[in-house]
Amino acid sequence: MVLTATLLRDGPRLRVNAQLVEAPSGSILWTENSEVPLGDIFALQDEVTQKIVAALEVSLAGEERARHKERGKVNGEAYDYFMRARSLLLQFNAAALLEARAMLGRALEIDPGLAQAYAYLAISYGTEYLNGWNNAGPDHLEKCLELARKAYETDDSEPLSCNAVAIALMWNRRLDEAEALARRAIELDPNFPDAYYLEAQALLGKATLGSDGKVQPVPGTVEALQKYLELDPNGKFAGAAKQSLELLKGSVQTSYSKKKKKG
Repeated sequence: MVLTATLLRDGPRLRVNAQLVEAPSGSILWTENSEVPLGDIFALQDEVTQKIVAALEVSLAGEERARHKERGKVNGEAYDYFMRARSLLLQFNAAALLEARAMLGRALEIDPGLAQAYAYLAISYGTEYLNGWNNAGPDHLEKCLELARKAYETDDSEPLSCNAVAIALMWNRRLDEAEALARRAIELDPNFPDAYYLEAQALLGKATLGSDGKVQPVPGTVEALQKYLELDPNGKFAGAAKQSLELLKGSVQTSYSKKKKKG
């Protein structure tokens, strides 16, 4: 099943049209049209989530249900800056990153409690250093970890906060701690694909090389990669996840291994 949605901002209000579609047949299982003040974006997300859950006749895990219930209103202007910054970061270039960082800074000036903004700000510093953009130095990794921890201190029930700390720890080669925070993000949101990929990366860092020259992954590595691909088969890490599974297929059986051609 695929969830599609269109968003339209009309001044201080947000209009959304969402549909749940059965992929094989194209049948529409559920549709919803809503309009809320921009500051009620979390309430809208929660409302849509609950309606999808009801349509599928499933139930949220207790911790995930509590997290949805506890979220309050967000400053609409700050959240708008955050969303625009996130779009810029996805362009993945040095100039867009600087523009995104300025927008994240503006979002935090307006709403210092917006943990997601701290999380993306942290990731921007690590990304800048790892790609050699804008003359970034090793101190960027320290800044990345500092801001990620700020995101976690601001809201430790936000999966993005946990994920940001996990990323920062992994980039600093603190793999056990990174794995633990990635799993915490998964506990908070079992449908967060990036957390599974991050868990897999932390586990891959612990892999060893066997006497036969094959990579020997630690338990859970393949499962985390497969779960990521199950949740986001065309995501930004999909290619890398499939390559990792290809690398490991000589050591373990994976559901994403390429089928051998018949002779």
